[in-house]
Amino acid sequence: MATRHGHPEELNEKDGTTVVMVTHDDRFAGTHRPDHSSFSTAGRWRDMNIANFKLALRVLARRKVFTAISLVGITLTLVVLMVATAILDNVFAAGKPESQLDRMLS
Repeated sequence: MATRHGHPEELNEKDGTTVVMVTHDDRFAGTHRPDHSSFSTAGRWRDMNIANFKLALRVLARRKVFTAISLVGITLTLVVLMVATAILDNVFAAGKPESQLDRMLS
């Protein structure tokens, strides 16, 4: 005899109960995940990003001091990195007319 999922049943001789022999995980039997491969994901990604952006704005609006400190810290870090990069570029990179100093007349 078989159960509704097609697994064979056996009669337990000790107490007369029925034992179902399961060969795979039966918890997900009957559940079906639809195939969304034919649908466009652009709309779902846009909706998800809009929802995440709104959530971020709500959190930032609720914690104003933390937001201000965080934004100032990020801004100062980027400014310091940009200035350091500009200085290093000016010191170590040769400019266009200065690339061959040995050929210049002075």
